[in-house]
Amino acid sequence: MIRSIFYYSVLFISFLFASDPASKNIANETQTTSSSPVHQKLKMENQEKTAVAKEKHEKLKQSLNAKLKDVRKRYSLQKKEGTSLNTRSQSSPENINLKIKKNLQQIRKSALKSKEKNSSISDVQSQNQIEVILPRHLLSDANILPANKLLKNSREIIRTFQSSIRPEDREAVVPLEQVDKFAGDVPAEYLVNNSGKPKIELNSLNASRNRTIAKVAILQSNDNQETVAAMANALITEDYEAVPVNPEDIDQLEEALYFDAFIIGGSGSWNDELVWAEVYEIIHTCVNEYGRGLVHTGWGMYSINSGSDSYGFLSDMLPLYPEYNFYSGESNSLTEINVDSPLMDGVSSDWYGVYAEFSNAGMKEGAEAHAWYSSGKEAVVSWDFGEGRVVNLGHIYMANYSYQQDHLIVTEGSFNLLKNSINWSCELTNNDNDNDEEDETGNISGIVLDQSGNVVDTAMVYFWSVEHDSAFAVEVNEQGVFSVDLIVGPWSVYATSSDTTQWWDFDDIGVVFVAPGSEHTSELTMTSAEEYAMILPFASEVFEDGYTNNLPMANIWVENSAGEEIYNGFTNVWGYNNVPVTPGEDFVVHMQSHLGYEQRNVFVDADSAGALFFEFFQFENSSNENGGTEMYYMTVADMYSDYETVLASYGNDCIGCEGNLSEMVPDESVNIASQEDFDAWSSNYQFIDYYFQFIDDNQNQMYDAGEIYAVSCENGSQGNMTVAYNGDVYWMDFLDFWMQAYDFEFYLNDDEDDSTFAYLGNFQGRDYWLSPFEGTWHEALNFTDTVDLGDENISVHLATITSPEENAFISNAMSSFEAGTGAWIGFTDEFEEGNWQWVTGEPVDYQNWMTGEPSNDNDLEHYAELMNEGNSAGYWNDLQHDAMIPFIVEIQFDYPDSGVYFVKEDYADVTDPENWDQITESVAITRADNQGLFNPYLEDSYNGSGPSGTLWSPMPTDQSTTGDYIQWAEAVNYSPPSVVGLTISVWCLEENQFFDVHMESWTQGNNGGGFSYWRFPASPPSDPGFLLVSAMVGNDETGDGSFENPFATIGQAFNVMDNEDLIVVAPGVYQENLSVNSMSGILVAISGPDSTVIDGSGQGSVLEITNGNWILAGFTITNGYGDNQGGGVRLWGGSIMVTQNRFVNNSALSYGGGLLAYNSDVMIDSSFFIGNNSDNSGGGLQITNHDSLTYRMVSISNTIFAENTANQGSGAGAYLGSFDGAYMDVYIDRSGFIQNMGDNYTGLRINGNVNAGVYESSIVGNEAQQYAAGGGFSNGSSVYFDRTLVAQNRANLAGGNYNSGGLSVWSNSNGYFNFCTFVGNEAAYGSALTAGGGSYVDVHGSIVWNNPGENSLAAVQWDNNGSGLIINESLVQGGENGIFADELSYAESYNVVNSPPFFCNPQIGDFSIDEQSTAFTSWGEPMGALGIGCTGTIQAEASIVSVEDIPNDQGGRVYITFEKSLFDTDGLGRTEMYTIERWDEDQWVGLTSVGAYGSEIYVVEATTLADSTSENNALMTYRVIANMDEGNYESEPASGYSIDNIAPGMVTGLNAEVADGIVSLSWDHSQANDFSHYAVYYHTQADFIPNEETMIGTHSLPTFEHNVDEIGEHYYIVSALDINENEGEHSEMVNVTLLSLVDVHGLPKTFALHQNYPNPFNPNTTIRYDLPEAGNVSITIYDMMGREITKLVNGQKEVGYHFIQWDGTNGMGYSVAAGVYMYTIQAGEYRDLRKLIFLK
Repeated sequence: MIRSIFYYSVLFISFLFASDPASKNIANETQTTSSSPVHQKLKMENQEKTAVAKEKHEKLKQSLNAKLKDVRKRYSLQKKEGTSLNTRSQSSPENINLKIKKNLQQIRKSALKSKEKNSSISDVQSQNQIEVILPRHLLSDANILPANKLLKNSREIIRTFQSSIRPEDREAVVPLEQVDKFAGDVPAEYLVNNSGKPKIELNSLNASRNRTIAKVAILQSNDNQETVAAMANALITEDYEAVPVNPEDIDQLEEALYFDAFIIGGSGSWNDELVWAEVYEIIHTCVNEYGRGLVHTGWGMYSINSGSDSYGFLSDMLPLYPEYNFYSGESNSLTEINVDSPLMDGVSSDWYGVYAEFSNAGMKEGAEAHAWYSSGKEAVVSWDFGEGRVVNLGHIYMANYSYQQDHLIVTEGSFNLLKNSINWSCELTNNDNDNDEEDETGNISGIVLDQSGNVVDTAMVYFWSVEHDSAFAVEVNEQGVFSVDLIVGPWSVYATSSDTTQWWDFDDIGVVFVAPGSEHTSELTMTSAEEYAMILPFASEVFEDGYTNNLPMANIWVENSAGEEIYNGFTNVWGYNNVPVTPGEDFVVHMQSHLGYEQRNVFVDADSAGALFFEFFQFENSSNENGGTEMYYMTVADMYSDYETVLASYGNDCIGCEGNLSEMVPDESVNIASQEDFDAWSSNYQFIDYYFQFIDDNQNQMYDAGEIYAVSCENGSQGNMTVAYNGDVYWMDFLDFWMQAYDFEFYLNDDEDDSTFAYLGNFQGRDYWLSPFEGTWHEALNFTDTVDLGDENISVHLATITSPEENAFISNAMSSFEAGTGAWIGFTDEFEEGNWQWVTGEPVDYQNWMTGEPSNDNDLEHYAELMNEGNSAGYWNDLQHDAMIPFIVEIQFDYPDSGVYFVKEDYADVTDPENWDQITESVAITRADNQGLFNPYLEDSYNGSGPSGTLWSPMPTDQSTTGDYIQWAEAVNYSPPSVVGLTISVWCLEENQFFDVHMESWTQGNNGGGFSYWRFPASPPSDPGFLLVSAMVGNDETGDGSFENPFATIGQAFNVMDNEDLIVVAPGVYQENLSVNSMSGILVAISGPDSTVIDGSGQGSVLEITNGNWILAGFTITNGYGDNQGGGVRLWGGSIMVTQNRFVNNSALSYGGGLLAYNSDVMIDSSFFIGNNSDNSGGGLQITNHDSLTYRMVSISNTIFAENTANQGSGAGAYLGSFDGAYMDVYIDRSGFIQNMGDNYTGLRINGNVNAGVYESSIVGNEAQQYAAGGGFSNGSSVYFDRTLVAQNRANLAGGNYNSGGLSVWSNSNGYFNFCTFVGNEAAYGSALTAGGGSYVDVHGSIVWNNPGENSLAAVQWDNNGSGLIINESLVQGGENGIFADELSYAESYNVVNSPPFFCNPQIGDFSIDEQSTAFTSWGEPMGALGIGCTGTIQAEASIVSVEDIPNDQGGRVYITFEKSLFDTDGLGRTEMYTIERWDEDQWVGLTSVGAYGSEIYVVEATTLADSTSENNALMTYRVIANMDEGNYESEPASGYSIDNIAPGMVTGLNAEVADGIVSLSWDHSQANDFSHYAVYYHTQADFIPNEETMIGTHSLPTFEHNVDEIGEHYYIVSALDINENEGEHSEMVNVTLLSLVDVHGLPKTFALHQNYPNPFNPNTTIRYDLPEAGNVSITIYDMMGREITKLVNGQKEVGYHFIQWDGTNGMGYSVAAGVYMYTIQAGEYRDLRKLIFLK
């Protein structure tokens, strides 16, 4: 509770008073590494711890990928044509092993489907026996002996397995006439038909494990899921494999045949009759044809009775006629029982059900009743149905509403009835259901001898039965004797010696049939393992201490073309069972082992002797299309028997065997040249497995001369080694050997098997890996459960995601992998629908399902995947367990002392989570370049204090209390490099977890932001006591300060507190004057200063502390009054940490209006001192030390002192002093002293024996009646200012000649000002900074500008003590003229710049500089406190405003107007000018220059090459070069043009004459020197306007002729134009008059008849004709038929132009019809004709 309240209070305050992001950066301090022995020892210990953790982490990676490699190697076997290889399991969790198992239901399904396929016919010739040829190499956890056995002769037959065996290579292993030998009387059906059921169920069980009795499917409907689930669970506890199934789960025959029996209770209200009809038909087939069992109970007959013919199949199977009826009540009890019936064993008459179903019509013929109801109706009835059996139980139990009272597992008797019914229907005896002494057994005993007849006393004898799914191992005694009782049935038996080199099999067959009560004894003779044709695949899950203790299991059966089973071999010894076959037939050979299922279709040729050969390629030697091939051997001798010639050749015939071996280093101590060498060498390393490997170039599965080869020796005492072709030995795994030696990948990875797990990263101390292959959910679960880590402190499981941060981390890491593939996580509701649980049992506090999920489609989706596609990425989805997707492995390192070594490299991307130390779910740590630490979960960058959500102690955790934890920046004393080599502690507040952090490195400055540390978990430190105060709900009389009963006042908490207690104050206004003496503690407000106020009411100090150490956090302290000192808080001896407080309107008569501390250590962070007052000094704050020979520490960070006053004294903002032989160290960071008012040294006063550092702070707007408005440092003090702004401070407000509007360093003090800015400070002299009275000041990299006064910087004497002033690499207004030293002092300057600094925006107080400023040091670092803040504000070049034509001239000139360069001042003592240049085709040409004299605007005349006209704009381009002392600056080019603005004068003397239709114009010629041409305008109206429409032409001469052909007035105007198209004033208008055509044309020269006008016409038209001579003229109108209409002219006419009109009438005066007419003329010999059109 204490930590929780403290955390929330501090966290709330930290958010409320978040630091300015631009404030102090503490990343750049000088690195100091501790070299103390303690620290060095701790560092070494931490390094050792972390090295151990890293080593374990690396071993885990190797272990994880080793398992993957093992799996991949096993699955790399080539898939040959006709071979089915499926290594993935889809079974339930208890039957799962990712490496070796396959779902049995799928096996049966595959077997049955194979009957329907037309498989390819084998070309292998058959002989007289079944011969199973198997490879020597199966898997690394299986051991296989040679494929043939020596039976009749002494010649050993050992054959290497190949992909195809030629008939002539085969030898008859067993003659056809040989008789099988069994121990005991073996029933024939075990040799031929074995009850008609292939025995493929091969659960991996050891001797102590219960065996599965039967596989039972319980059909469920929507009415009975709870009942079915309860029944299934009950049966599972009795070793049944009971599975609740929906109808659609077994609607295929191959699916249903997986089960031995079915339990049906009707379809309930699940009334999809078609679905149930299909299921009943399937079950009907299973029972009738395949001998399965059926137990029927409940509403089945009701379903039949109320349904349709869809239930006919169910009706057929029941032993009762389906005439439905039922009892309710006690009458359903069993009153008569056939006690001899196997169904009624253990069943009593008591029955607690309410309902019982029976048939009114009774039993069918052949049925048998076993129990009756009291009414006499049959209650339990059975019969044989086809090949199977059916039991009908009348009790109703298969519905949820009767779950508690009627189902068959309520009582012991009813449950026995259910089990009996299942067993009987499966043809099992009750003994098969028990694991006790009642099983019928027989005994087998014997003695084990070696080949010489000697007793073998270290042998193991193995017994295995597929029939009973059991396995046993018995160790012989000292006499070599064994004895064991076995359940009746066939058993596979063999023995092995302790060194596994000799085997025994029983009576040369390996199978013994145990008869009831039999006793069999035999001698077991050990024989060389190489003489046996025995396959022994082992399941490593049974025993873990070596393969010799593992148990074998395998099975084979053969079906003929009719589907009849002619052989079922449940023995491990194959190759000698004579099974007659019919030539010309197809046979199906099935094989099942714990490795999976396979089948072969074999055709027996008609000419053969009548036996089968078959091969199984699933277990052949590994070979890929482009990979390597290998042959497996258990001994060197085996390998040399096949490849002695090759191995002894030393690669003489090998092409390319040399490869890259010359670049590799072998073991020089050995070279293998012979088998003897190989034996001797390999015995030293105790190899178990040998692989002859080669690159099978021709892919024939056999080694051929010339192919590259090597030998891999594996599982030796020192790992794996590889022997090259030349006998050299390499200490490396064969995969690495083949890659290095031959650039050859021996096992090619397919799409499903990448070479390794993909590492997703580490989140909060946990590794995450993505599998390179896909699997079901249970396979994934099993894989994670079976990874051999070899370390109990490392836990591995499917990933569990318990927070959004963890989810985002994993999702982001997966995003680089193929989209569309989700991955399993360890989340399931398989045990209870809707109750999702993590596999680890962690609380489910976070889920992130996709919208609409989990959907549980078809009630099968119970397992969660993390999606990785598009918008779905990062969300969860539920899937069925058999979906095949990758999975995510989560690995937790649980070492209590394990450390985390974290490195953030320089310049690493801080947005990448890989560069975060993700400590908890709420805290991660990283750092950006040139910044401090921050928490990327909560913030984007350094906040000035440290990572949010954390507090830090400057000591290790075990040396701290919770009261020692402060902000990170404070804990490292604002200098992270100072803790390099030290151990500090971090407190993650939300999780309340603590860690020791040993800082190893820290990159300083702007050099990349790197750092590294070791982090170790730590136990929580001790807690202070706790008291709660609440003004609203507390009570001082009845309260005890607990959370439930708080105090009402802080004073009461002080009264009862113990030392170092934590006092937490709830929101409220507390009007109190508090006092505490000789006590320490923490006083913290929950909600911060906005809502928590301590008001002194002017009655005294708000808080007085004497000799105590306190933390004060989150208050507003106001209205305190000190009659002498300390109005707000008064501390006398001790220490105080003030964080996130406000001191407002407090006052003191003498000193320290806001806070006074005397002889104390003070730390102030994120606080405000506003409006406080003292009459003397320290208006806001006063801290003094008078304790001789002591050092006091003062730290002030991120704090504002504003509007405080010191009426008659100094330090209105803050006063810090140390006297009387006492000393003080002061650290001020990111703080502001603003608008304080006092008499002198106003903003910040530092006095006496004080060493102070002021960093990234501001002293702005302070005012002094006399001197040093910004502040002052006197009487031997020493100050260092870094990147601090001193601006707009004003001295001399009372008049006088005082100095230092900014800062004063006085009376034997020293000041160093590094990269500071002094601007706008006012004083009589030394307006920015003064050194006086024997003081020394060094100004470096700073800006001193615009400080009104006689000079900005001054060194002056006081009491005849001169002072010194050094200015270096700085910008000072006026240069040396801005620096003053009197006759007793000195001032020196080096590399001082005297030019404007070009502040970005000084009007609003932004005194950062422009990127183009000259305020840079000689090495390129920006001067001043604020660095570069903008670019583009400096106009170093001139700027052309306009290029304009000069008006009222005749062109060729323009005015260029431009603004000055900012470097153009008054020009005093400078030679500066502007040069104007014009672009002429391909170069700039200088035109003129003008001197620079500081004008804001310059206007210069420049010439053009041409004037602009309508046809050519004649643009000219210009630029201005500012030739300044600072450099030459080119303006941006600008363009313009000149215009001729003066037109020619008005044309005079215009005259017009006409002759023969030609008007001749003339006028006086223009005198303009740029004359171009005249424009002539014409119209027939006197008031026309001269324009483009009336202009009839132009002419360069003063004449013009115009043809006219119309009678009337004709008017003319003329104007003159110059070459620039300027048009002069128009002339006076002239006109001529034409009275007749003769005037126009003169007399006609020829006869002419003109076209009438208008035409067509109505009512009149005019016809013109011309007569050059007088004479008789006739003009006649004709119609188109040639008939005369009228004569218009008929008589003598004179010479001239004549006109006649026709009005459309004929000679009679009547109007003619509209149409086309002709008119003709005849004048002397002249004749002509034209047409006209008359309209109506």
